[in-house]
Amino acid sequence: GVIDDERFAYNYAYNLHINRHLGKRAIITELVLKGVSREIAEHYANEFCNDEVRDAANIIRIKYKGFNVDEKINRRMFAGLQRKGYSYSTIKSAMDLVESEE
Repeated sequence: GVIDDERFAYNYAYNLHINRHLGKRAIITELVLKGVSREIAEHYANEFCNDEVRDAANIIRIKYKGFNVDEKINRRMFAGLQRKGYSYSTIKSAMDLVESEE
């Protein structure tokens, strides 16, 4: 009846990444708060978040369509993505990627 930390961490990290679109830092934090060791949490966060810039760019495309037009939307987008565990440099790179596509 003991919970397998590896299996739990894999399933929970997958769920956090796919359903809640969390970044690496947020996944590690959530797993550690659930009692998973930091090494296991980092392993599975790295496994699912291998391209954070692309993931953040997808969120920008879907949720923040007018981000480059309005400063208020930019601030909300930055704050929202930081709460999801994305770093400043990742968000900036994702913004540049989305702008270059337009």
